[in-house]
Amino acid sequence: MISMDYYYADQNAQCPSDEENAFAIRNLIQSGYIERILISQDVFLKMMLTSYGGFGYGYILRHFVPRLRRLGVTEDEIKIADNKVMVKDAIAKLERIPPALADHEQVKLAKAELMKLLADPGRDRSAAARKVMDAMDKADQGLKEKAKDIFGMDQ
Repeated sequence: MISMDYYYADQNAQCPSDEENAFAIRNLIQSGYIERILISQDVFLKMMLTSYGGFGYGYILRHFVPRLRRLGVTEDEIKIADNKVMVKDAIAKLERIPPALADHEQVKLAKAELMKLLADPGRDRSAAARKVMDAMDKADQGLKEKAKDIFGMDQ
C-alpha cells in the first residue's frame, strides 16, 4: 500500500515500505508489465488529509513518482502509468465527496477540470489530472470548515 507503511500487530504483518513498493514496480516495468500497473493511494482518515498533517491526495505525484525516477524509471514509463492512474484516481476521489460538500468551489473546479479531461482524448491527461488533485488538496481546508458548519464538528 503506497504511503501506508504500517505494522499490523494482531496479524504480525508489515506492509512494504514505499521504497520496497517502488523497487517492485520498477521490476514489473522492466519485466514488461507497464500496461497492467495501476498505482493508487487511499485517503480514508482525516489525519491523512494535508490540513491535518497527512500526505493528502497528491502523495503519489509529490513523493512516490520522484522515488520511481530515482530508481531509473524513465519519464516515458512514468507518463504511461501516470495517465491511467491520475484519471482513475481523480474520478474515485470526486465520487467520494459527500453531497453536502459537493458545492464547494474547489470541488466544482475539480469536477469541471475532470470533465474537460474526459471530453478531450488528445489532452495531456497527466497535467489535467494533476489540476484535479491540486484542486482537491485546496478544497481540503474548505471542506473541513464546511463540515464543521454543517455537522457542528470541531475537527
